[in-house]
Amino acid sequence: MADDQPAQEQGRGFASVLANRHFLRLWMAQALSQTAQNSTHFVQMVLIERLTGSSTHMGLMILAFSLPGVLFSAIAGVVVDRLPKKWILVGSNLLRVFTVSSYLLFLRVLDGWWLLIVLYVVTFITSSIGQFFSPAEAASIPLLVGREGLLAANALFNLTLTLAQVAGLMVLAPLGVKLVGEVGSFAGIALLYLGAAILVSGLPKDTPPGRPASAQSAYRKAWQDLREGWQFIARHPGVYLPMTHLTLIATLVMIMAMLAPGFAARVLGMRPEDAIFIFAPAGVGMLLATFIAGRYGHLVRRETVANVGLPLIALGFAALGWVSRGHLQEMQPLFSMYPELAFSVTTAFMGLALFLGLAMALVNIVAQTALQERSPAEVRGRVYAVQFLMANLVAIPPLLTAGGLADLIGIPRVSAILAGAVVVVWLVSVVLSQRWLREMRQAEAAGPAQAPGGDRPKVLILMGSAGGGHRSVALALQSAMRELWGDRVAVSVVDGLAELPFPFPRFGAIYTWMVNHLGGRLWAWVWRFLGTHRGRGNFLFWVAWAFVRRRWARLLERERPDVVVVDYPLFVEATARAVRDLGWNVPVVTVVTDLVTLTPFWLSPRVDLCLVPTEAAREQALAAGLPPEKVKVVGLPISLKFARPQPAKPWLRKELGLRGDLPTVLVVGGGEGMGNLEEVARAIARADLPIQLVVIAGRNWRLRERLAARRWEVPTVVCGFVTDMHRWMAAADVVVTKAGPSTIAEALALGKPVLLYGAVPGQEEGNI
Repeated sequence: MADDQPAQEQGRGFASVLANRHFLRLWMAQALSQTAQNSTHFVQMVLIERLTGSSTHMGLMILAFSLPGVLFSAIAGVVVDRLPKKWILVGSNLLRVFTVSSYLLFLRVLDGWWLLIVLYVVTFITSSIGQFFSPAEAASIPLLVGREGLLAANALFNLTLTLAQVAGLMVLAPLGVKLVGEVGSFAGIALLYLGAAILVSGLPKDTPPGRPASAQSAYRKAWQDLREGWQFIARHPGVYLPMTHLTLIATLVMIMAMLAPGFAARVLGMRPEDAIFIFAPAGVGMLLATFIAGRYGHLVRRETVANVGLPLIALGFAALGWVSRGHLQEMQPLFSMYPELAFSVTTAFMGLALFLGLAMALVNIVAQTALQERSPAEVRGRVYAVQFLMANLVAIPPLLTAGGLADLIGIPRVSAILAGAVVVVWLVSVVLSQRWLREMRQAEAAGPAQAPGGDRPKVLILMGSAGGGHRSVALALQSAMRELWGDRVAVSVVDGLAELPFPFPRFGAIYTWMVNHLGGRLWAWVWRFLGTHRGRGNFLFWVAWAFVRRRWARLLERERPDVVVVDYPLFVEATARAVRDLGWNVPVVTVVTDLVTLTPFWLSPRVDLCLVPTEAAREQALAAGLPPEKVKVVGLPISLKFARPQPAKPWLRKELGLRGDLPTVLVVGGGEGMGNLEEVARAIARADLPIQLVVIAGRNWRLRERLAARRWEVPTVVCGFVTDMHRWMAAADVVVTKAGPSTIAEALALGKPVLLYGAVPGQEEGNI
């Protein structure tokens, strides 16, 4: 199975993943196995109803299906990570052929309570086998389709899940029970599992990255690795948030499945098996969600879908309880009390089922994709084992109590309780997702974490997250200092904008928007009005200083640096004044990141040292009144990765998924993907040149999605923000970029020809 590759223009969409014959085999196998599983559930429900007529026993049947997830998902994750996934997929389907076939014997020789006990036991065994199949299947998808095909692949698998529910619960199993009875139905189900085993037997064998075995028992290893999985998840909110959403959806689905027969019989007055037809529109909603997620899901952040979808799910359950509230008055079926409303009530419930199916499937698809994207391949199986464990463990208490609550207070009130529970999860998710996104931005700005300095000297680097150049310079300085001094000096990077009150944390987004819209004319006006006029700039500084003075002082007191390095112009004067106000004897050093055109904000006479990249910048600093001894020309700091020898182009291109027989043009627009990057890339592609194109859109994820979705005239690779830009540049023959200082310096350090297609108005115009 192939490793993840960079996003290519062919890498997204249903047609692309279906063209992958190995994925097609896995998808078809999932369709057969899921249909078999749902058909089994229907036949079991018929048998349970016939034997007991009790919803309690229905809950026990679901418990028998769920309990193996608690007991065996831990060892299942280890097995998936240590053994070829193909073996697990084939073996689990073949074993379920035998367990389902056992019903053929038991239904002929047993009856009554003995048959009921056997139903529970066989259900438990079959579900235990499924605990190995499910994580192996989920962990195989990224290996077959790569990162860029995940959303479409998960949408298709969700489509299969929905169609299998429709086919198994509403078509094949009911038809089979009516035509050939329970025995014939189980025989057909066994054939479905056999077909799934044959399909997955054609998958390529994967090589698991598992560790060598020791003398410990397999079960002890399982729990040890499960703890490691928990530790990984606990350290990554971006993983446990989608896991929470998947667990919630799985719990809601199981509760709905348990309550559905009672809802049809007690609330509506229908036969219990007719509940399937009332809730059939939920399958249509899931199909619609599959289309929406596969076609448009990449345009929306994963967390946004959950933060919108969860309240919609709560609204659906609340509406379900409100529409059925009339049943609570007389505790009689609605159709018995109001036969004239049968059509309208049925229509209302079917509409709510459609709505709930749509919302729940959207949250589920996107959560599944996020979990796969954010789990490294070497722990992905264990992550899914934990997820399946949680889905089953969390579901057990609600399953054991929901039936009793429905008997005590009525199913409509249970629906209202479910709505309240979803609202609680939603509120927690909103808070945690916002905290995680904030931590991601801060971690991205700060670089690798380092312990507090303690008695060591500490260097504080203050940068601003407006544009990618300030961040890259700050991280380059941090990396160089650590390489030079090691652990003898503590070096930390802080995004000063994130430390300030609103609207300062939004300056980066505002700056990017102004540069990318109206041809950059709005930013050009701001630059000319404030960035080049010392008087207006000073006035702006004093207005802002009144609001941020205390925050800036608290930041410095928290960090307690021995040296402060500033690489963002708006922080230079503020830092020098704050250090003076605190009475510290701490040097303040400015690192200017503009090559030629300097704003007066860079040039404060209160700093101890001003490091500039060019002679032109030095002349401007001297003209602004800085003493010559404070101004030093040192060049622009860039990462040491660009100064070191690079591997040969053919090897790099192979590693990056590029063709080795075509010249490579690298098109970039800085870390934020600014300027008319899209138009330039399209013009190069249409030039009818024998080349391959690499377009790096940086953190501009909307631009990246547009570029990845279009059809290119030449072989093209589209990437978002990358941390190995030195490898991409070294693999290229020419670099096409806007006149950003860092990109120019990095390309020249690697000896690459540079073509400039434009500049951010103001500070970059002098670079051309």
